[in-house]
Amino acid sequence: MVRNKQIKKIIILSDQRLDKKQGAAYTRILNYARMLTYKNNCEVLLCSFQLSANLDNSEKISENIYILGNRDNFAVIRRDKFLNFFFNPYYIIQFFRMLRQVIGNDKIIWIIYPSLLLNNIISLFHIKFIRKEKIFCEKNELKTGIVLNYNLPVRLSKRVIYFLFFPFIFMGAWLNDRTVIFYDGLVVISNNIKRWTKKYNKRTIRIPIITDFENFGSLSDTKINKWYKPKFRIGFFGAISNKKEGISDFILSMKLLVDKNLNIELNLFGELDIKNKQQLDKIISTNRLSSVVVYHGNIDHGLSLKNMQEQDLLILTRPLNKQNHYGFSTKLAEYLASGTPVLVTAVSDNSIYIKDNINGFIIEPGNKKLLAEKLMKILSMNSEELKKIGLRGKLLAKQTFDYNNYSELLYNFILGN
Repeated sequence: MVRNKQIKKIIILSDQRLDKKQGAAYTRILNYARMLTYKNNCEVLLCSFQLSANLDNSEKISENIYILGNRDNFAVIRRDKFLNFFFNPYYIIQFFRMLRQVIGNDKIIWIIYPSLLLNNIISLFHIKFIRKEKIFCEKNELKTGIVLNYNLPVRLSKRVIYFLFFPFIFMGAWLNDRTVIFYDGLVVISNNIKRWTKKYNKRTIRIPIITDFENFGSLSDTKINKWYKPKFRIGFFGAISNKKEGISDFILSMKLLVDKNLNIELNLFGELDIKNKQQLDKIISTNRLSSVVVYHGNIDHGLSLKNMQEQDLLILTRPLNKQNHYGFSTKLAEYLASGTPVLVTAVSDNSIYIKDNINGFIIEPGNKKLLAEKLMKILSMNSEELKKIGLRGKLLAKQTFDYNNYSELLYNFILGN
């Protein structure tokens, strides 16, 4: 790390496994760091509550950007949620104590990604009220929306316990959302969440979904697959969820096309937890779609980008719920930048950017029959029509979602007087 006092230090703090270098959250954090270092007078340290061992160790990601720490064994073994609740305050206090030994007493500017309520309260208290340092918050979802989208436990006994504790869980999320009032500024991802946060904190800017466009080459590099190949390949990339991403409804819509003997394949790439896997396995088995839906696992980010370009269509068919109303899927920026045509539902800010049959495809959420009809229309289009739509989508990504477009805005917001 740079030890020059003329270099300003910024810490981006999250609860993500940054050492994996995967996932939408890591990609967005890394792009934020690149935006803040574009003038080369800042050093950005990426920290995580999950990487609390050996905080004096740093891994250089790019110029003036470092990841601090390693995976903490204590954090790994704290699997019990009840024990985790009581251990967390001590754990977070220790984290800040060790981190301060590494970074010294220089004034730091912080950007925090909200995690557990106690984590946020302790972080705010330590940074803003004890250290009197500036602290900003990146708000891309409402915690209450996430809680309302939880999967219910399968076992009846656990489900009863869940419902007993749900009012307390929801109240914790409600309070967590309202901690935004204490930050020196908020960076939000969508217009809906901006309208919400401005009621509590006027110093708010919106930076939409962003991507590193250079990962996908120039506009002329885009190629569209020929539709006479054995199967029309539809791809989904990211955390695979039924409630948030509507994957189960999409599969049921595909069933209508399979029954018409259309040769299609759904390729799923990303994390898949046990509950969502059980639900998907049941739907796939019941509808005899094991040869149509293929799960490829959680692959490397660079390999994901390559696979996006090898699909014939990329989907982001989210249902309308509170989580999706306020959020804005960061996957869409990479989807568009890949040059592969995208199909999305009209939730959040999607309809602001995606124009049907022009730079992508967009439909109303929550209608499986309408979704199947839209897929039929897409399949009936020739490769040249789809290539033009993919190219317009890629141009949209370059003009609107490339992180370089927002470097000055974020830099001035965080470092301006």
